[in-house]
Amino acid sequence: MDRHVLTRRTTDLAHGIAEGAPVVPDLLAVLDRFVGADTITFSELDIGGRAQEALVETHGAPPLSSVEEDRWRRLLPTHPYARWLTTAPPGSSRLTDVVDLSDLERSEVYEVCLQPRGHRFQAALLFPCRTVDLRLLSLWREDRDFEDRELEALEHVRRVVDAGFALRESVDVLRRWSGAAAGPSLTARQREVAALVAQGLTNEQAARRLGISPRTVRKHLGDLFEVAGVRSRAALASWWRQGGRSAT
Repeated sequence: MDRHVLTRRTTDLAHGIAEGAPVVPDLLAVLDRFVGADTITFSELDIGGRAQEALVETHGAPPLSSVEEDRWRRLLPTHPYARWLTTAPPGSSRLTDVVDLSDLERSEVYEVCLQPRGHRFQAALLFPCRTVDLRLLSLWREDRDFEDRELEALEHVRRVVDAGFALRESVDVLRRWSGAAAGPSLTARQREVAALVAQGLTNEQAARRLGISPRTVRKHLGDLFEVAGVRSRAALASWWRQGGRSAT
């Protein structure tokens, strides 16, 4: 692990997050390179069951299918580690420090959601978040647990990335207070899709970039067309470049 390169890349990505750029996929790729995992995910999840869009990025594996999404929605509240994380302080932790692995392997959530994807060992980076129950970055391995030195590196990364999220949220609050963001309201995912469309990416390319399905991209595009009052990708891209990005 080259600590100097990891520090530089993480700092650059935190700046991107603060600016609202869709850099989370790059962050997951950086962690894969410097720490290593079979799959890495970033999620903003509502454990409590309120109506809330789940934002999920995936690196190292295909995005969840609609069937898998339904299974996760149903079983996530039964996952003992997920329940623990909803009340844990922000930080980095290991599943095996909190949950007995043999007990977890006998559960429905493991059999239906985790085992089919090889998600046996998990390291979790928990971020403070005011809008959902969990803002979580998870690294998953099938055959070996995460070492103490890896958790230490992940915690350093988490703190820098968290500073980017905190700055972004503070800037959004300031813009709303000042009236600078009087435009339409966009979710974080909608902003990411709009930015990629403005860069000329197709639905399939945007889906791969964000770790979601093309169908989900199409759904966000439909919502964006309605918000922006446009009927084409070119018009949406123009709207975004002319100031739609300031919507929060």
